[in-house]
Amino acid sequence: MMVGVWLVEPSSAPASRDFGRRVRDESARRGWSMNSLRFETGRLPGGRPARTLSPRDATALYKGAHRSSLGVIVFGGPEVGLDPAAGGHGKAVSVERFLRYKAFVYHLERPDDVRAVDEFFADFSSWISTIGCEGEQDPRCMPLHVFDRSRDWRTLGSPVGRSDFNSRYGAGVREDPQGLRWQRARDLHGREVLQVAGRPLIAGYHWDVENSARAPRRVTTTHEVYEVSPRGYLNVHPDAHVGVRGSFARRIWSVPS
Repeated sequence: MMVGVWLVEPSSAPASRDFGRRVRDESARRGWSMNSLRFETGRLPGGRPARTLSPRDATALYKGAHRSSLGVIVFGGPEVGLDPAAGGHGKAVSVERFLRYKAFVYHLERPDDVRAVDEFFADFSSWISTIGCEGEQDPRCMPLHVFDRSRDWRTLGSPVGRSDFNSRYGAGVREDPQGLRWQRARDLHGREVLQVAGRPLIAGYHWDVENSARAPRRVTTTHEVYEVSPRGYLNVHPDAHVGVRGSFARRIWSVPS
């Protein structure tokens, strides 16, 4: 399994050069990839601080977590917008919540705390030594921010928490709060093998997400919005990739080029 490290930091006040250098050197020594991602900071109308990752960066981070065991060092309190079409006025959550069950997230408190490098690599190494997903039917396999962006699932690491999730939404065919039905697809598309917390999934695994309601419903990712008409359906993959099938679903918004 490939292993990667991402350093997520503000453009205006990133971590110290010494800290970044030590992370790069230790990643290289272990044969792990290393990427840096910087976000802009500012203020929204009304004075609320804005430190949100760009939709493209958030999407890349989430997809990356399904292609390697990922350790993410965050500094400066970055957030992820879950309603990109609303600009900075939509719901935003911490990177830790966004990547929960999919990646290891470490919070750097001070930009020059080089002692934190050893702590991060020790904790991340422990995280990747275990498997954090039981398979395709495990709720942790799902793109939870797409399934229901209003909820913060903190208990899915326990059997009781997963049982509660299945009791609420279903175990085989799940129904989200909008009434969209998430069913394991019979016809799998593609040969790519995604992984969740060290557990490889079936190649091409995804859900057929069907709208059985009488009115259109929307499916929102970190960079796109889709509308699903009655009787329509989409393919949604564990990494939140969406595929349109048939004429009853369409993309209605995407991040401007």
